[in-house]
Amino acid sequence: MRACATRPENLITIMGPSKTESLSGFRLGVAFGSASLIDRMEKLQAIVSLRAAGYSQAALKTWFHEPEGWMDARIAQHEAIRDDLLKIFRDAGFPTASPQAGSYLFPELPELVVSPEDFVRLLRLQAGVTVTPGSEFSPHTTTSVRLNFSQDHAASVAAAHRIVELVERYRA
Repeated sequence: MRACATRPENLITIMGPSKTESLSGFRLGVAFGSASLIDRMEKLQAIVSLRAAGYSQAALKTWFHEPEGWMDARIAQHEAIRDDLLKIFRDAGFPTASPQAGSYLFPELPELVVSPEDFVRLLRLQAGVTVTPGSEFSPHTTTSVRLNFSQDHAASVAAAHRIVELVERYRA
């Protein structure tokens, strides 16, 4: 949202390892937002922080004791989703970098008859796919979208096909 001219009253941006690394129980990070939301957030944080340490300790006991081979299998599954999505987007002519870590792809869209922001809305309404405009990450990535592929393999592949179909409908 920092790259958009719109400044909603109810806006909050959160960044840090708690969100990006799925370590939400640790309550780490930085939040930026409107004053009223930050005030409410501080009150909520005071309540949930008292419980976070106990939850975090319990979670760590199971996180680092997966069955033998579990992590290798999960990595292979994750890479398979990534590779299938890369093939779909690249076959459709969308330049897409292969992430070396993480679960995000940034396919670059061709020129469309609608703005990237409108395309993202149309994609959600017409194809049932939610992505984030690339412009939210950098003013230099306005022709890309960001999507998280750390989810169900078949659903991810189906969503990628719907993205390609909608691009074809709105291609300039």
